[in-house]
Amino acid sequence: MRRSRILLLAVTLLACGGAPGNQVLPPPPPPGGGLKIVMLGNSLTESWDIPGMVADLAVRAGAARPTVQAVTFANYSLEDHWNTPASLAAVDNGDPDVVVMQQGPSTLPESGAHLLEWSGRWAARTRAAGARPGLYVVWPPLGGAIGNGIQHYTDAANAHQTALYPVAHAFRQLGIDHQDVPIYMPDGFHPSPHGAWLAAMIITAVIYDADPTTFGAPFSRDITDEDAVTLRQAAKAAVTLYGRP
Repeated sequence: MRRSRILLLAVTLLACGGAPGNQVLPPPPPPGGGLKIVMLGNSLTESWDIPGMVADLAVRAGAARPTVQAVTFANYSLEDHWNTPASLAAVDNGDPDVVVMQQGPSTLPESGAHLLEWSGRWAARTRAAGARPGLYVVWPPLGGAIGNGIQHYTDAANAHQTALYPVAHAFRQLGIDHQDVPIYMPDGFHPSPHGAWLAAMIITAVIYDADPTTFGAPFSRDITDEDAVTLRQAAKAAVTLYGRP
């Protein structure tokens, strides 16, 4: 019965969907329990346990604690996940409510086309499982063509009517307005604790229609109070502009 209700709601909501800036939200948590969230990605999902942060932030948003299953492998694309039994089982047999998909930066024309194809396959498979698909927009190495990646992820979300988790949008804006906030690790690619917390706030805010400025103190002592304010505001700006109806 729970799955039937969620399927009916998802079909109704999808009929009203639009561009990523006008996307509908995932179905609300079922009574008495939290959402089941699957996160498919690579080290940009795994870093600093972003899935665990999402679970903790959901509670701060006033929701029942979700079950977050992360299936991550280094350097994986969505095609790689398609050919991995653990990834398929997480969606097909895990009874998820929300599936968060993440590929690499996808800044080149060929990687953008690859993202478009395989996010479409996963979006269809996710809906067949009764869940809501969405794309976690990641960033290229520092100084890379971040706008290209954002455009390719946005095009894929539009084409397949998925949710959009606009993390790279916030990274880009911080790189313009707050270069003093260290959102990258020294390798210039993977997120620092600052960047990981920012990503987790945006993902959680979109799933639960929550205000990131209410999420409280960061989970890392490496983040100063001043930086925390900047990160919460950056998350809210990105979600407000790109991640909500």
